[in-house]
Amino acid sequence: LEVDEHGGTGSWIPTKPQGVTPSDRYGLSAVTNGHGIYIFGGTGPAEDTRAAAAPDRGAVCHNDCAILSLQQPHRPVWRRDRHGHGFPGEPPLPRHGHASAIKGRDVFIVGGSTSGSYCKKDPAPRLLNDVHLLTLSATAQS
Repeated sequence: LEVDEHGGTGSWIPTKPQGVTPSDRYGLSAVTNGHGIYIFGGTGPAEDTRAAAAPDRGAVCHNDCAILSLQQPHRPVWRRDRHGHGFPGEPPLPRHGHASAIKGRDVFIVGGSTSGSYCKKDPAPRLLNDVHLLTLSATAQS
């Protein structure tokens, strides 16, 4: 949706980002630093082999991060890096219904839930009140 700077009318413009699209999901979080949109976690169909599947429920809970690069706003590109979860280090537990915030180069992932049989990586499904920090490199800011 493009809206003028005064909050006037706009129009929806369908886009087809290049790159490997993350799996379908809901309950994810998304933040932007102006150069990209960072999505984390959520729940999606069990056909996705990148997460812990529960065939009886047909859904999985994710703990991955994908970036929609906005370097060219009308030509967005999905990006991931070589670390599998998008960044080095131990990622938070798979979750959905959590919150994210960004301040400068710091992305915070807060709370959420591992409840439900689709979050199989957690031996004791529960509500979460943890906080995780992902510090973006200076190149992610440019």
